[in-house]
Amino acid sequence: MFKISLILLSIIICILIGLDSNFFREIPKKIKKTAFVEVKDEEQREANEILVLPSSTLQKEQKKRSHKIIEIDPYPELKKIIHQAQISYIEKDFNQSLEYYNRVIKQSSKSQDIRILKLFSMAHFRKASIYRYTLKKELNKIMDEYESIIKKFENRKEIELLKRYAKAQFYKANLSERDSALNLYDEVIRKFSQSSDVTLRKIYTQAQFNKSYITTGSDSLDIFNQIIENLKNQKDKKLLLQRYKAQQNKAYLLEQYFNQKDEAIEVYNDIIKEFSLDTGEYEYQEIVENALLQKSFLLMGYDDEEAMEMYDVIIKKYETDTRDGDILSTVPLKIEYSIINNIELSLITNNDDSSYRELAEKYLSNSKDSKPQLEMLEILKNAQISNQDEAFSSWQEKNREYIFENWSFEGLEHWNNQMEEGEEKSRIKGYLNEFVKHNDSSNSSTYTHLKQPIQ
Repeated sequence: MFKISLILLSIIICILIGLDSNFFREIPKKIKKTAFVEVKDEEQREANEILVLPSSTLQKEQKKRSHKIIEIDPYPELKKIIHQAQISYIEKDFNQSLEYYNRVIKQSSKSQDIRILKLFSMAHFRKASIYRYTLKKELNKIMDEYESIIKKFENRKEIELLKRYAKAQFYKANLSERDSALNLYDEVIRKFSQSSDVTLRKIYTQAQFNKSYITTGSDSLDIFNQIIENLKNQKDKKLLLQRYKAQQNKAYLLEQYFNQKDEAIEVYNDIIKEFSLDTGEYEYQEIVENALLQKSFLLMGYDDEEAMEMYDVIIKKYETDTRDGDILSTVPLKIEYSIINNIELSLITNNDDSSYRELAEKYLSNSKDSKPQLEMLEILKNAQISNQDEAFSSWQEKNREYIFENWSFEGLEHWNNQMEEGEEKSRIKGYLNEFVKHNDSSNSSTYTHLKQPIQ
């Protein structure tokens, strides 16, 4: 039976061969599976499909078949070491933390992988922080950490690495003497001044502003002019805001340091001309409104009518943007200043203030600071006609603790001095003197304190 079976099987096979000579060649060969290492950490997904190195026999076979062997990615392991360094730091084992960071630096120093080079810089920055704030090490050890980053990345092209280069330069400059710091900032300025990348051009402006912090007068003015010129053709929003910042600081410097009000006003005019209140961009609206406010401060006592027009623009914009149901419990200072200043200017220019009084009732009724100011202006207005002793006594009683912050009596005193000699002038002068005396305990200042300092 077995022999017969073999004979029959042989016959069947021969028939099949005759039908299709490719039969055996088409029988699928057994596919060898490749083993994988599973990495649990989500951050290390890229390492999830790392090939396990096969045996030497299989290696030879794979080489014959030109199979590529993928090396194990060191990034996940370096991240783990960074994490261990952080734990050691939290546990106040600072020396152990430094050892971990040194391991990261050693294992990453020759890499060309941006991810790993970012860990390299992180380790140096954190070492510098430990030396500076925890172990109180000597300055040169801190500087060495920053210098390692600078040398490593100064000739790189990748944005992320150049950002870390600049950061190290800034930290190093912050710990340096003035002249050395200026040189460090200049290196960054030269490197990024013509960059087409917005991030790097913004770093250029930051280096310039940092220089302005440690310079004064004409040197600072030159820096702001350089920023304005460098960014004059830029359209990116971030860079436009940097240019505005330089213009704002330039105007402030012209007014406060050089006493050049006309030149400062021209800078504000440039800002107002370039940026529109109606762009729909909140930042641009703020720029224009601040420029209008600053310009109006400078015009007070110089061109009061135009100053009122500037305040009117700010108020009108706020009125347009704010529905009755949307009035905020705290009105922006620019609106408070605009309304009160126009009430004062109406008094000085002998214009009707009723519309501004209505605005004050609408928007400033909950303002504790504005009420004493409005009452003072009302007393001075009525003093043109009659004695206000009773009203003044009532004001004093209610406002014993009140201080006129961000207020100047200069405009009112100038208005009073321009009056013709007589009872009216004398009466107003008396009340003005009393209000000034009331404020003697404070540092009397002008509304120009609203100006932002040089940043």
